[in-house]
Amino acid sequence: MCLTENRKLFLAVLRDALWGTNKSATSLSAITGKQVGELLAEAEKQTVHGLVFDIIGKQKYSLSTSFVYEHIGLMSQTMAQNEHMNQVLVEFAKVMDLRSIDYIVVKGQSVGYCYPKPLLRSSGDIDFYCSPDYFQKAKQTLPNVMGIAFDGEDSEHHLSFDWQGVRFEMHFALFNFYDNRKNRLWNEMLNQAGATTFALLDYEIKTLPTTLHTFYVFLHLYEHLLELGVGLRQFCDFAILLHHQRESIDHETFRKYAKDFGMTKAIKACGVILVNYLGLPVKDFPFALTEKDEKRAKRMLDVVFYRGNMGKYNKRGGFSGYKHNLESTGIKLSHFVKFATLSPDFCFRWIICEIPKKMMMKMRHVLCGIWQFCKYLFVPQWGRRKA
Repeated sequence: MCLTENRKLFLAVLRDALWGTNKSATSLSAITGKQVGELLAEAEKQTVHGLVFDIIGKQKYSLSTSFVYEHIGLMSQTMAQNEHMNQVLVEFAKVMDLRSIDYIVVKGQSVGYCYPKPLLRSSGDIDFYCSPDYFQKAKQTLPNVMGIAFDGEDSEHHLSFDWQGVRFEMHFALFNFYDNRKNRLWNEMLNQAGATTFALLDYEIKTLPTTLHTFYVFLHLYEHLLELGVGLRQFCDFAILLHHQRESIDHETFRKYAKDFGMTKAIKACGVILVNYLGLPVKDFPFALTEKDEKRAKRMLDVVFYRGNMGKYNKRGGFSGYKHNLESTGIKLSHFVKFATLSPDFCFRWIICEIPKKMMMKMRHVLCGIWQFCKYLFVPQWGRRKA
């Protein structure tokens, strides 16, 4: 992969935003209004618009008023959304604590507070985990207390609901390794780990112990990278957590997690992106990096820049319908094959478990469609004959 000059500048700006430096200022002072637009388009694609605009918005460019207002509006929207999510999360935590329901918030706001300017990080939904001992209690209690209704959609990992304009995902499983032994080990670790807390609006919110949480942030990033693609925001989260919690993260334990779950090569490839492209200090990363890791990282960056956040870009089949389903399955399969050498056991198990299941689901949809078509053709005629 060969980075264009614009992408090099984009990464330099992102590094400034992450670490509070000002190294890109000279390069930014010489760019045109068109290049500014390209930088911000890339920032939106990678879901880091607030971080990037905070840096380049301080420069003086010949830009249209409407363009400036549009991007100031986007940044203000990001900040307002974070403020609202913080307030809702605190209210939610108080509800859970008051009713003695153990919960663990992961990703999202539990990482966002580590940023130099937390409100500029693009937020999504609120993910929390309940152990088997508390999941059923939460499932029975929350609808009555919070007035919410769980979605009817099927999920292998969570139940979803909306509350006060925020999307929540209540997880009964945080990750699937497609390996019974590893799943048992992972779930035992989660349920025995206990919790630590982080302060949000002067209230202590429960989250995973730092080393385990950081490993999970990687797992979530890697899963989405393999499936449809992932944006740089997830890599920024990983880097910021490693740096902000550098005194709390046990590197030896982190390396053990990576080895036990067959993720060492994948984590090291991610590490190249964090260190070489996003500016994470080398001492904050738990592994020593090699030239092989750099080659593997370039394959990752190809997917990151081509697919963007959650694989939303460069898709031909739209976002719904059978064309979308076929294309998505093809993308996932190609990604799992492409990165098979990074986590061979996980990738191989995903292919043999998920592909047949997805084919059966598609077959069921096709058969249902044929049945509906036959009903449309023949049932009205039979009705008319009876009449």
